Amino acid sequence: MVSYGSRRAPGSGAPIGARQRFGAHAHLRGGRIARGAILFAGLLAILSALGYPIGTFLAGLGIGGLALAFGAQKTIENLFGSVAIAVDQPFRVGEVITVDGVTGLVKNIGLRSTHLRTDERTLISIPNGKLMPV
Repeated sequence: MVSYGSRRAPGSGAPIGARQRFGAHAHLRGGRIARGAILFAGLLAILSALGYPIGTFLAGLGIGGLALAFGAQKTIENLFGSVAIAVDQPFRVGEVITVDGVTGLVKNIGLRSTHLRTDERTLISIPNGKLMPV
């Protein structure tokens, strides 16, 4: 169970309106991805012109991608959780939340996990897939 509170702990260091910024340089990543896709398509065209079988190469990439997807399933779940947290913003840095009976101050919201500081001054890392709003 996840409950989100709106109170702020005194001395948290985060201003009242502070928000974690996700994707501040998303436009730069988009250009790099497009450039990489164009280079990959050009490489495939050159290999095809030289007579190499592109179909088997692409099939191998498909099978390799499937194996990678199964291996990175939890990481992808946490990444989607962080995107959901960034879009919905059910809590912010500096707020106190309760997750599975653990109450703590949100110190950091990352791509894979969120860090909470408990009343006992223990830093707990919780995967964002567990915090994903329902």
